[in-house]
Amino acid sequence: MFFPVAAISMNLESKELTDMGALVKAGVKGFSDDGRCVMSDVLFKQALEKAKTLRVPVIEHAEDHSISQDGQINQGVVSAKFGIKGIPAKSEEVIIERDIGLQEAVGSFFISLIFLPWGPFNRSVKRKNVDSCDFGCYASPFVIR
Repeated sequence: MFFPVAAISMNLESKELTDMGALVKAGVKGFSDDGRCVMSDVLFKQALEKAKTLRVPVIEHAEDHSISQDGQINQGVVSAKFGIKGIPAKSEEVIIERDIGLQEAVGSFFISLIFLPWGPFNRSVKRKNVDSCDFGCYASPFVIR
């Protein structure tokens, strides 16, 4: 069984929402700017509000690109050892904080934060009252520090 996911923003640019209602009518089961973070707080909030009315999940790649600046792997011992530009944990933490806060404010249907390092996510969750939020997350081997 397939679960089609459509873009949150037009051309993945974080400037304008896609027509989420029409896409759901066409069979889409969720929304994501896969591989990119929705950088506009206003647009992401609008997406959560619309997804709530449509009862579909929003899937977010939590990474502030203005902080990660083309980093290739998580910043740390391995990135330093191999001379690879690292992605600071802060780039993920600020978006995780934003997204959880917006979900709390909107009371959205469901949000999934993907490719998460455990440390920033765990710290963010501990600082928030997430009991009222419905969210999921996953980490994969290439983001484990």
